[in-house]
Amino acid sequence: MAASVNEVRLIGNIGRTPELNYLPSGMPVVDLSVATTSRRKEKETGDRLEKTQWHRVVFYGNTALAVAEYATKSRQVYIEGEIDYDSYEKSGVTHYVTKIFGRSFQLLGPTPAAARGEAPAGGYDQGDDIPG
Repeated sequence: MAASVNEVRLIGNIGRTPELNYLPSGMPVVDLSVATTSRRKEKETGDRLEKTQWHRVVFYGNTALAVAEYATKSRQVYIEGEIDYDSYEKSGVTHYVTKIFGRSFQLLGPTPAAARGEAPAGGYDQGDDIPG
């Protein structure tokens, strides 16, 4: 069987300041909303069209701690991870959930905190923090 790859790379803006939570095992977890926007020109009319998509990104372990400390609403971020599809049933209706398990992140663009040396200079790589 040929090898397979489940790799996601996003550059987008954080939709809300992330909140740090803990799993029953004590592992830190952060759930992040990231918006990506694509722009194109309509062929027939010449109108510019814009489409924004929201992505749910989950970080665990030390990366979750770093995201919670440095990531803020509206901040541009680069994320690498893997995509996961899941479903659940509620009141007889099946709901589908798509999320990204983040492995690494890097804050992009200058901020006042970065100028003062408070934000990490590079990014953060999760390594073996993903449970499972």
